Amino acid sequence: MEAQVTAALVSGGAALTVAVLGIAGAIVAQLFTARHAFENSLALQERQYAKQEKERQEQSRREDAYRFADQRRSTYSRFVRLAREYLHAVETERAVTKNLEGISRQRDQSARGSPDLEMTARAVERLVADAQERTRRLHGEFGTACEEIYLLGSQKVRQATDQLWDEAHKAMHSSDSSYTAARVEFLEAARQELGIMRSQQSWIVPEEPPAGHQS
Repeated sequence: MEAQVTAALVSGGAALTVAVLGIAGAIVAQLFTARHAFENSLALQERQYAKQEKERQEQSRREDAYRFADQRRSTYSRFVRLAREYLHAVETERAVTKNLEGISRQRDQSARGSPDLEMTARAVERLVADAQERTRRLHGEFGTACEEIYLLGSQKVRQATDQLWDEAHKAMHSSDSSYTAARVEFLEAARQELGIMRSQQSWIVPEEPPAGHQS
């Protein structure tokens, strides 16, 4: 009887041990499967995040490049426009100053002051002052645009900028100026830098040479 009980106990213990080991193995297998699935999910998320981050950086780079190109286009256009307006302001200032000088000679030659002549002189004096102020303002804006190009432009564009700046100032004092040629050279350098083809319509409207000057 005791032998049978012992055998039963041994048999039951072995069965229990097998059952426990089976449950433990199943738990371990589930844990391994869950861990493997978690690692795969984490790796997938990391790849997706890396891909999204790369796309975001590429999109940001394209947007920055577009804004930078747009800023350069705007600055180059403004520089050429200011060069033209500055020379026109110089011409206007010279014209009204010459007119005032003629009126002053008439006043000196007149024995008695003419009210109409005095009124005309005062009006022209105001025009001269306004023209001088406009010339100073445009010269300052012209210089600011030039400095901005030094920060934004390529070496070729900067060289063309210096040339146009010099020729614009030379045109103030002499008809022997290559202002128009310098302007064309600047536009060509700007187009090349911005990738604008020759066959495309100019993004800056061509202008005639400044009045009283030759290219």
